[in-house]
Amino acid sequence: MGGLEAVDPRYRTLYERALAVLDGDGRVAGVEVVGSVGAGTADAWSDLDLCVVTHDDAYASFLDEWPAWLAAITPTVFARTPIAPFVINTVTAEGLTFDVSVYATARPNFDAPPAY
Repeated sequence: MGGLEAVDPRYRTLYERALAVLDGDGRVAGVEVVGSVGAGTADAWSDLDLCVVTHDDAYASFLDEWPAWLAAITPTVFARTPIAPFVINTVTAEGLTFDVSVYATARPNFDAPPAY
């Protein structure tokens, strides 16, 4: 198991396209690979999950325009925001599953124990 080297090689191309588009957007503060690829536990059946962090004042406009920046990354046959407005699930025209979560300022630390 591993990272990008463990998944379908087309995911590396998708990741590189995503970085080119997202790094070129002034609203984006950072992009991180998350999920099994980011954790280094990916296998041949894993998908690509990205976390995008925007500058706080750009969050709303970035989310409002998700269809445009997603189209600049890759053609899709399916794209929706089923879980929350900040999670975008897609299937690319190549049949790859590509999910993007978007946060303002910083990605939450989901590994931290809850504060009581």
